[in-house]
Amino acid sequence: MDNIFSDGQKTRRAGKEKAESIQWMFCLDANAENEQPRFDDCCAVLHAESWMIRLRTHLEFWKRQVVFSNEIQGFVLPVPTAVVNMAYGCAGDYGIWVCRRLWQWPGMPVAQLIGHHGAPPEGILLDVLEKLSHKGIIVGDFSGHYYYCVGHSPVRPDGHIDQRSWIRLWR
Repeated sequence: MDNIFSDGQKTRRAGKEKAESIQWMFCLDANAENEQPRFDDCCAVLHAESWMIRLRTHLEFWKRQVVFSNEIQGFVLPVPTAVVNMAYGCAGDYGIWVCRRLWQWPGMPVAQLIGHHGAPPEGILLDVLEKLSHKGIIVGDFSGHYYYCVGHSPVRPDGHIDQRSWIRLWR
């Protein structure tokens, strides 16, 4: 897990620090053996919603086209309830399944998603990706090969970027 991102140009130390930072933010068991404050505790002190910051981080991964080379290691916290509810309303249980995979692996390649254990048949999966993308729950990269779970896409159906605040979409 020394290189969680697929940019092979970074040093092993930088890769390890990135992986530890991602685990601190997204994993329940990240602080089990050290005395660092938990991410959720830091958010509480700042009166911030930890689930919203995590979700916004996924949006930033998309905006910066950060592609992980594998899943986040450790016990990844669940997809935020608001996103699960939207995914279910849009595409049923398969919608939730897709969001969970993308939450655990930001920028997951479609080919990996299709071949993942428990994946629905390819035609159904592609239809679910289309439905979730259309609703903005997930967003693909500019080539259409990778997806991210963002809750509310800033890209409007006409392809333009919505200038409203992303955070206001949750109020």
